[in-house]
Amino acid sequence: MEEQEVYVPITASPVKGEAIVLDQESYNSLYTMLSSSNEEDWKIAQLALNTCDIRKSIYWIYKLCRSHWFSSRMVNLRFKASREFRDKCELFRISMQNPLSFADWCTSKGWMTPEIFQYLEENIIHMARRQFAHKFYDVEFKIKEDYKHLPSNNNVITTKNEN
Repeated sequence: MEEQEVYVPITASPVKGEAIVLDQESYNSLYTMLSSSNEEDWKIAQLALNTCDIRKSIYWIYKLCRSHWFSSRMVNLRFKASREFRDKCELFRISMQNPLSFADWCTSKGWMTPEIFQYLEENIIHMARRQFAHKFYDVEFKIKEDYKHLPSNNNVITTKNEN
């Protein structure tokens, strides 16, 4: 009989029960707290982030740290848990990454999921279109075999220059 691998959440602080998994709603709440001028709101946001499942929440962490450069408000470096959070999600690194670089980083960590890819896909395609737009040729993009499980559809994308 084959043993099932047990998922262990990656958190900055020990968690009693289940680790928080960030979603759109919790992102909105954290965004409001981090955009506040009240440092107490920042501390509450930091506590939530320190107990979240970093791997399952990484897209929302990325989105938060890219929003108005909140990364410095997301951690209080006087506390070990905040330093752990910063290091485990490589906060200051991902805060500087564009969507394609972030997708590469997630893939290298083994954290890329279809959900994360679908959030990033439009920006990745936009970047590819800008990079490969050509005056004389139409360019087609096709998802690589290794990544066919990630996008919502596997249609060939054609970029046409209207000039």
